[in-house]
Amino acid sequence: MLTSSPFKPPCPLCRTGIGRAISIGMMGQERTITYLCAECGHKWKATDVVPRIPSAVEPELEGT
Repeated sequence: MLTSSPFKPPCPLCRTGIGRAISIGMMGQERTITYLCAECGHKWKATDVVPRIPSAVEPELEGT
């Protein structure tokens, strides 16, 4: 049985191969990863939501 990982997901078509990320795209907070199965050559996309990272810029303090 294959172990599932968000970085090496099992192929949804052949179920025996493991996907390899071939492209990653970001639009707003959505990340879309395109995977390619090494066994059967099937390509598929997986989309998830990436939480915002707080800004590293400190707000200006009044009177300084």
